[in-house]
Amino acid sequence: MRPNSLRTRLIVIILAPLLVLSLIAAAWQFRTTTTRAENIFDRGLLSAALAISRDVAVSDGDAISPSTRRLVNDTSGGTLFYHVYAPDGVFVTGYATPPVLPQGAPKDFVDPFYYDGNYQGNKVRVLRFQDVTVVSGVAGVFNITVWQSADVRSSFVADVLSRSFAVIALLVISVAVVVWFGVGLGLRPLLDLEQAIAKRTPSELEPIRRAVPVEAQGLVTTLNLLLDRVQRRISSKDEFISNAAHQLRNPVAGVLALAEAV
Repeated sequence: MRPNSLRTRLIVIILAPLLVLSLIAAAWQFRTTTTRAENIFDRGLLSAALAISRDVAVSDGDAISPSTRRLVNDTSGGTLFYHVYAPDGVFVTGYATPPVLPQGAPKDFVDPFYYDGNYQGNKVRVLRFQDVTVVSGVAGVFNITVWQSADVRSSFVADVLSRSFAVIALLVISVAVVVWFGVGLGLRPLLDLEQAIAKRTPSELEPIRRAVPVEAQGLVTTLNLLLDRVQRRISSKDEFISNAAHQLRNPVAGVLALAEAV
């Protein structure tokens, strides 16, 4: 594309704000998707924790139901781990070593407590949940810990964002193509005007009478005024030459007659 091309300038003027808006939309989509994924996966952890708490109470800590086991084994596309211990600190069921609580974590979990931790060298999202229940005659507050690899959530976010960014990129490319050919179609009347002017001979100074877009009418009017001035200037020049020739004709005729007489 030529740097002084009108088409290039129009495309830059149109696409530059569009690209800025696309970047803003991409940043907003990233933030929204990340927040939404956190909420979805956190609710999944809470649902699994509630199901495990129910099954532990029903089975007296022996086993969890098949439906809950399926939920635990394949929650949101990834394996979910759990750990349950009694009010006296005795291990009830699940995996033996849950992720360590971060410093500053509350001792009494009135509400579900979410945090990021490590499990066997991998980053995980953890939910610590307390529920008052009775297991094997032991009543009290049971602590239920449920955690899942953070890679599952990252993969989900990456998948959603990749599709969103692909749609945004496709829209930008589509607009660029439409603008490119649209500007060409919009400039076609000017190109036709250029060809019509190029076909004129130097003696054709009549005003241009061709349908042009409103934006180009001022240019055509100015060009017609210039042609009118040139035509009047040429007419004045022809009139001057005609008068000069007439004024010179009489003396020259006398000189010729005298020359013939001599």
